[in-house]
Amino acid sequence: MPLSENKSCTENNSCKNCKKLSRKIDNLQETINDLVKTVQQNSEAIMSAFAEIKVVTTKLVRQETSISTATNDFPISSEIMLQNMEEKITCDNRDIYVSTMSKLWRNCVGKNIENILDSKVIMDYNVDGTHGKRSLRKYKNFYKALIENIETLGEKMRNSYYARQCNYAKRSNSERILKIKRSSWSQQNILM
Repeated sequence: MPLSENKSCTENNSCKNCKKLSRKIDNLQETINDLVKTVQQNSEAIMSAFAEIKVVTTKLVRQETSISTATNDFPISSEIMLQNMEEKITCDNRDIYVSTMSKLWRNCVGKNIENILDSKVIMDYNVDGTHGKRSLRKYKNFYKALIENIETLGEKMRNSYYARQCNYAKRSNSERILKIKRSSWSQQNILM
């Protein structure tokens, strides 16, 4: 029966249908209020997440810029560059240099140490400064960053460094022997 045809509804304004309708409207209003609160909370959470994403993105951009700037400091080819690197590496930026060295290692210390240290530095220095060579441990900040990198790769600094020195020694020794042979050949050719 339509609402307009119900005489008691217009007279009393308290029929069963009106009460049901009123309860349903109240329930809908509560549901709408709950949904509005939920939307507001979700909006705040989304805005907070966007703010965090912006902060993290900014940090990553700065770090990437710092890493690319730090990459320009390698390979170290002299004692002066080693001293400068020692002064550059601080507690605040140590992670940047560790990350930079990690990228330069390319997961293999022995083969890629030249990306960090030039062959001249490798031949003039060793870890402890023994056998007439200078010590890398003297440069504490640089050495700690270097060691942290190598330990994460699972290799020992001493072994990798020594293997590279042996390769350079063999190479330079082979070149020296070749020069001697060439000079003796040229002397033999002159005599003939």
